[in-house]
Amino acid sequence: MSGPLQFQFQFPWVLALLALLPVYAILQGRAGKLSALRFPSADIARAAGAAAKAAAGKLLLFLRLLTVGLCIIALAGPRFANDRTETQASGVDIMLALDLSWSMMAQDMAGPREHVSRFDIASSVLEDFIRKRPSDRLGLIVFSAVPYLASPPTLDHDWLVENLHRLHVGLIRDLGTAIGDATAAAARRLSSVKDSKSRIVIVLTDGDNNRGEIDPVPGALGVVIAARRSVRDPVERRMRGRVRAA
Repeated sequence: MSGPLQFQFQFPWVLALLALLPVYAILQGRAGKLSALRFPSADIARAAGAAAKAAAGKLLLFLRLLTVGLCIIALAGPRFANDRTETQASGVDIMLALDLSWSMMAQDMAGPREHVSRFDIASSVLEDFIRKRPSDRLGLIVFSAVPYLASPPTLDHDWLVENLHRLHVGLIRDLGTAIGDATAAAARRLSSVKDSKSRIVIVLTDGDNNRGEIDPVPGALGVVIAARRSVRDPVERRMRGRVRAA
C-alpha cells in the first residue's frame, strides 16, 4: 500500500543557485549601446534613447532571469514521490553469500569476445534473483578469507541491490575462500529472525574452502539444524508441558 504523493526535488541543493539571480540582475541590469540615429534636436535624442534603453533593458533582463531560474529548477529534479511503501512478507528468509575472492575475476565463463568475470555473472544472477523475490526477506553475506555482513534480511530490495552494486573483488583484503565460515555466518543471522516460515542459505562461489575455522559441510548442516529447530521448538514446548502436567 502506497502513501500520498509528495512533491520534492531530487537535488535540492541546486536551488541554492537561485540566490545568485539578484546578483546577476544587479550586474546585468544595464542595457548596451543603442544604434545611432539622427535627430534634429539633441534633447529629443536623449529622451528617446533613455526610454528605449529602459524598456528594452528591463524586458531582456526579465527574460534572462526567467530562463536561468527555470534551468536551475529543472536541474534540481522536481518530482512527485511516494515516501511510504508497505510490503507483505511471505515468511521466507533467505541469506545470500557471495564470494569476493580474487579467483572470481577469471573471465572463463563468458563468450569468446566478452570481457565478463565470474563476479560479474554472479552479481547479475543475484540481482535478477532479488528482483524476482519481492515478498521475501533477503540478506547478503560477502566473504573471502573472512565473512562480512553486507545487508541483514530486509524487504527493501532496492537498498539491497544498491549495496550489491557497491561490491567488488578486493574489497576484503584477506586472501582465501572461507565457504564454511560464510555459511555459518549466514545461518547465525537467520537464526535471529523471528516468525520465519522457512530459512534458506544460497552460496555463490567458484573455489574450494581453503580458509576459515568451519568446514562447508558442517556449516551447511548447521543451517539445516537451525531450520529444523525453528519448526520443532513449538512442538517440543507443548510436549514438555504435557509431561509436566501428567
